[in-house]
Amino acid sequence: MALSYHELVRENRELRARLVRLEQENQALRARIAALEAELRRGRRQAAPFSRDEPQADPKRPGRRPGQGQFTCRQVPPEEEIQETIEVPLSRCPECDGPLIDRTTHEQVQIDLPEVNP
Repeated sequence: MALSYHELVRENRELRARLVRLEQENQALRARIAALEAELRRGRRQAAPFSRDEPQADPKRPGRRPGQGQFTCRQVPPEEEIQETIEVPLSRCPECDGPLIDRTTHEQVQIDLPEVNP
């Protein structure tokens, strides 16, 4: 069965409209694939867990700032200032409740702060 001229024109118009729709859908799907592939590539880079996309323009130098002195632990007060000494022998290990193996002496200093009057 042969189609008439008007039927061929109508079919041609419908096919062209379908072609435009399919090309737009194809373009949108290609863009989505590209975005998902880029996200997948970013997800694989685990060698640098804290990497950023762009480095900072003026990063701060690490470490203590100059002029703030050297970090040290608090000094043990002189013997004249120590008011009370309490020895607390351990019968068992405080962590595993087993017998004591390390029988060395450990010192701990507690400093009571004076009351502050507002």
